[in-house]
Amino acid sequence: MAGLVLDILLEFLFRSMARILNILRSHTWPVITGSIAGSCFMPAHYGCDVAVIRYQHSVAGERYEGVYKEPFLFKNYGEAYLRRFPTGVDYPVRVKPGDPSISVPVRT
Repeated sequence: MAGLVLDILLEFLFRSMARILNILRSHTWPVITGSIAGSCFMPAHYGCDVAVIRYQHSVAGERYEGVYKEPFLFKNYGEAYLRRFPTGVDYPVRVKPGDPSISVPVRT
């Protein structure tokens, strides 16, 4: 049992650190407004629960899509988080200059 709890915590920490690194590397990229294309909650079968947000944005008439995954230790927090992002709502994203297919959501 203790091993399972440790695995969940390690996955949560790994996902959180990866998210922080993405935010840090993109902090100088320009911000544009995208929109939520859909969202879902992936309950853990092994590891931590994950809220998944799919979003779209356009640059120079070209449409791009992205996925953002937020880890949660508790299911009810993840479900509450997703309720803030219904389909069609504006969603600010940072877009890499020169390659708009790479984007990172502004911390919400």
